[in-house]
Amino acid sequence: MPFGLFLLAPHLRSWEETSILSSTLMRIGGATPSTVVMLDFHDAIANCALMDAGYIGSPYTWYSRRLQQCLDRILVSGCWMDVFPKMQVAHLELSKSDHHGLLVEAEHTIERKASSFQF
Repeated sequence: MPFGLFLLAPHLRSWEETSILSSTLMRIGGATPSTVVMLDFHDAIANCALMDAGYIGSPYTWYSRRLQQCLDRILVSGCWMDVFPKMQVAHLELSKSDHHGLLVEAEHTIERKASSFQF
């Protein structure tokens, strides 16, 4: 399997792949990724009905001397967004690593129904 999938919680997944996930808009330097492989990967995301959760911070999550890319993203389902509509993803700058960390902050919203109980 060319990419790693780490299950963090139901309907929340972190995907990392050094040559597929990065698009030409989310990279500086390096060779252009294979279009066929990228299309297959995007089809898999669509078939799973996942969407990019977005981010706060630098657009790039990985650096080398001549290359910057967004390799790491959080993909969520519609069900996840229904439960955590105010979710935020932050790209954290880590000084001792070439990868930025991802911080997911999600607050569970509970709809309270009016109680029919009366004295």
